[in-house]
Amino acid sequence: MNIDEYIASGILEQYVTGSASPQEMREVECMSHIYPEINAEVSRLQLAIEQYAKSHSKRPPAHLRNTILEKLKTLEDETPKPVVEPANNVIEFNKPKTNTSIWKYSAAASFILLAVSSAYFINNQNKKNKEIASINEALEERNNQIENLSGDLAFYSNPDYKKIVLAGVEEKSPESVVTIYWNKNKAEVYLAVNNLPTAIANKQYQLWAIKDGVPVDMGMLPTDVAQNSLVKMKQIDNAQAFAITLENTGGVPSPTMSEMYVIGAL
Repeated sequence: MNIDEYIASGILEQYVTGSASPQEMREVECMSHIYPEINAEVSRLQLAIEQYAKSHSKRPPAHLRNTILEKLKTLEDETPKPVVEPANNVIEFNKPKTNTSIWKYSAAASFILLAVSSAYFINNQNKKNKEIASINEALEERNNQIENLSGDLAFYSNPDYKKIVLAGVEEKSPESVVTIYWNKNKAEVYLAVNNLPTAIANKQYQLWAIKDGVPVDMGMLPTDVAQNSLVKMKQIDNAQAFAITLENTGGVPSPTMSEMYVIGAL
């Protein structure tokens, strides 16, 4: 299993956000117990979400209310007072000042505060919506990868698949390692390249099974095979060993023994 591809697939983000299916939730919990790297990434994502929520929680500045009220008081003081003219020899006295203007400006201040608060909220919410949309788009693009990885997990938990490590041939490529997963009952063979030199031009790796002392062609490895990704090979129900040689593109009917890179016996 390729741990880096599993982490990059997006399933861990779905797990921590609660958008994964019940099966995927159980899968991640199981994998996090097996692989410390996955457990560490889950913890990192959970902490990142918590920090994100805290850092994006915004309120209008505390001084904004006082600034608005001071401005309204200034406007009130600058408002011209009505001049009362005498008429018909009757002197009219100014009526007692009411609080109508004060209430009017107070209402306006409340409205402004509400508008500013709403603007902060809408702006913040729009940013969050864009980020969520971007995350959802990335998760959607990785759905196929998640499905493939979910299928690969069967090989690591199913006891019917026997794990066979093919070690590098000392004279040819001592650092090479390839892992075979063989289900004898179903005659299924899967291969994972752990470490194998990149094939040169016009060359391709070919898998062989040794059955009754005779090499049997098990198929060609893709030229672009990724490290630790599983590749399904041809079927075989009985074998004593597996080996890989580097052959001409398309393969050969019998292995070139001098070009053997890895081998492993059961």
